[in-house]
Amino acid sequence: LTVDEAAAAWDQLGRWVAETFVPWYEITRELLPDCWPLHRPAVLELSWLRTCYVEAFTSDARPQLAAEWSTRWRRDALANIAGHIDHWKCHPGMHTARDGNENDPNYTRPPERAVVGHDGVSRPTSGDKSELAFVQNWRANFDTAATRDLDARRRVQGPPVTE
Repeated sequence: LTVDEAAAAWDQLGRWVAETFVPWYEITRELLPDCWPLHRPAVLELSWLRTCYVEAFTSDARPQLAAEWSTRWRRDALANIAGHIDHWKCHPGMHTARDGNENDPNYTRPPERAVVGHDGVSRPTSGDKSELAFVQNWRANFDTAATRDLDARRRVQGPPVTE
């Protein structure tokens, strides 16, 4: 992909994960850790899953495509992501880079938030694996990963040609 194509792909992926995948399919932070954008295999899995989703849910798509997406592709993509991200090292509020560095400078911890329970006690939610993987938990890591990817593409592609 060119830099412009990659930028559009990152934008489409982020919007789809935030607006469709997580809220409609109730994807938790355990299934999709906050640091998923920093794991290239997870980004690739979600990219193809989104592409299959778009194809399966168009108005003229065969119904089998939606069924296949719902019963097979979503499950398989999440299983593949789980195979790429060690849930002992990467979980809500924690990221460990492939080299074992727990202080990965590319990782941004999600903001601390609190909810007040029925008992009136305020509790932080940043470490709750059962919480949905809302965008505020992974947005900073997504922006970091997209910026790093686009910068690398610019170095390879070279400066834009002006006429």
